[in-house]
Amino acid sequence: MRQKACNERTFVEVKMKQGAGFYTGELKSYGIVSDSERNKDFLLVTSAYKKSEESAYVSMDVDSVLLNFADAESMAVIKEKNV
Repeated sequence: MRQKACNERTFVEVKMKQGAGFYTGELKSYGIVSDSERNKDFLLVTSAYKKSEESAYVSMDVDSVLLNFADAESMAVIKEKNV
């Protein structure tokens, strides 16, 4: 997702199904497939993970994380200003 201004950061927070934790990062790409297709991959960069809602995010030492919408319970798009 593109940033609108240099002092703004847009990222997503993904809650995984079955208590598999939370991922956050910048949405780099996602598959364009039919709405009826449940298995749609999406790619996060500058990623972090936390096991529970109360935990703190820990940066992941990877270039990117490939997730699938079928495994996600919810996704929030968040804009942060003055970063």
